[in-house]
Amino acid sequence: GHTCEQIDDLLFATIDDWKREREATAPRDTFTLADLATAYPTLKPPLIDGLARVGEVINVIANTKVGKSWFVYYLALCVITGRYLFGRFKTTRGKVCIVDNELHAETLASRLLFIASAMGIAREDVEQELIIKTLRGNLRSFGEVASELREQFEPGEFVLIVFDAKYRFAEQGQSENDNASEARFYNEADRFAAA
Repeated sequence: GHTCEQIDDLLFATIDDWKREREATAPRDTFTLADLATAYPTLKPPLIDGLARVGEVINVIANTKVGKSWFVYYLALCVITGRYLFGRFKTTRGKVCIVDNELHAETLASRLLFIASAMGIAREDVEQELIIKTLRGNLRSFGEVASELREQFEPGEFVLIVFDAKYRFAEQGQSENDNASEARFYNEADRFAAA
């Protein structure tokens, strides 16, 4: 048998081990400056130099029908080919995914090939590096699509994932005019981007 003191030592050692393991794997949100600087000694790599980093959420906001989708096609092709955005902002070259819930598949194909041609990009230079998920007529929430992408692709496989159009990724009952709904959406988007 064990003495009460020995049982206490065993019990507390087990709890301490559990706490250490939990602290090592659980997300943290409170640090000393020393711990924060040690845990995060460098910035994330830039996606678009001076504008956005890999793993960050970017929101393209403008009035309707002013070319937001056309801009993200151009951005996607700049990233895939490592071109400067607008000839000014260096991009990190990598694979891109566009999740579109508005356009028909043939419209997407036509637009993307049109933009590539206008940029002087050969189809074969981008066609395997751009993955398009078409959801028109089969809408799903952002959370559902994010889960599907996690199952289909390896973490970090894409340097950029575009969700177009945001309003159609809302869950039933959510509204872009509701602050709580928007906060939930962006919290979910941040978690997805960080994974």
